Amino acid sequence: MSKNQISAESSLHLMVQTPTSLFVYWEITEEYLDLARSALQEVFTGIWLRLMRERENGHEAVESRYISEHLTSGSLYFLGERPYSIYFAELAVAYHGSFFTLLRSVSALLPPDGRVEEKLSNLITSPLIVPPALPFAYSPTNQQATRGE
Repeated sequence: MSKNQISAESSLHLMVQTPTSLFVYWEITEEYLDLARSALQEVFTGIWLRLMRERENGHEAVESRYISEHLTSGSLYFLGERPYSIYFAELAVAYHGSFFTLLRSVSALLPPDGRVEEKLSNLITSPLIVPPALPFAYSPTNQQATRGE
């Protein structure tokens, strides 16, 4: 089995549930963990699931949860997060006082929990989250529908 096949079978997914909660699930193969052990030349005592929030000047760790290295698949919820914020998750191992990322999810934008007071353009956005043109949009102000170009 090649390195690409091993890493393709391991995955980490982050999904929006409500304006304040996220759901994450993962699967990481033993072969992928063995590959990471050999690259880092260390024995892991466990894996960390980290929830990160994107900010204007980078990203910050919001929450970290310890997972046994024997729990190669699982799921959990992150509750009480900030609406209208962008998050991503990482599976990582502790390494020299910091973390070495094994897997990273795509970013997820939590929706607002009420009326939006700030424009989306003021937030950090990723090209994967907000497309340059929506295939179809409705403007309640102009009371018309248009195609995104």
